[in-house]
Amino acid sequence: MSSTKQGISLRIVELLSSRLCHDLISPVGAVKSGLELLSEFSDDPGGEAMALITSSADSASRKLQYFRMAFGMAGTAQAIPHNEAVDLCEAMVVTKRTRLDWPDSGAAATADIMKITLNMVVLAAEALARGGDIRVRLGARGDEPQVEILAASAEAKFSDEIRAAALGTAAEDDLTPRTVQAYLTHLLVAREGAELAIDVRPGEGVQFTMQRVATAA
Repeated sequence: MSSTKQGISLRIVELLSSRLCHDLISPVGAVKSGLELLSEFSDDPGGEAMALITSSADSASRKLQYFRMAFGMAGTAQAIPHNEAVDLCEAMVVTKRTRLDWPDSGAAATADIMKITLNMVVLAAEALARGGDIRVRLGARGDEPQVEILAASAEAKFSDEIRAAALGTAAEDDLTPRTVQAYLTHLLVAREGAELAIDVRPGEGVQFTMQRVATAA
């Protein structure tokens, strides 16, 4: 039974929930730790506890906004401005070793294309376990939207399990919380009548491209 035609199965929902909770445990746990520090010390001259709480609460809030747009219905309700999309993705992928390069091309993108791009950015981050640059380019070829993302690093690698999920060749029973977001990306791309191409370029990185499915003449 096709998930794109019949709706997302309960198993996919469960796995997405597990993924969401996994990504939120760290910042929410840090807020808890900061509150415990405040309870142990009557004063905090350096403001370390408050700084920890503020930073962690901000991280949790931005990740929740990302999940709301990338996983939920909110992402299809209205267009997502470029600067907001960049901010949401930065909350998910930017670290001391990983950077996001997403210039505003000026090309109009529908809410659904932006939603796909949000998911593709996080998918690209999976290839950069040791860091690198995520280069996002949105545009159009004729009337067709074009999304190209390069996970740039000579050490970029993409696991067979995540690749299978992203290409839609993985069985739902074989999906895990780590691979389910890749499978969701496949479903969103397929809903647009497109497919996801993944090209491993030795010494350069991994290229992800959303392209329309060719139709027979």
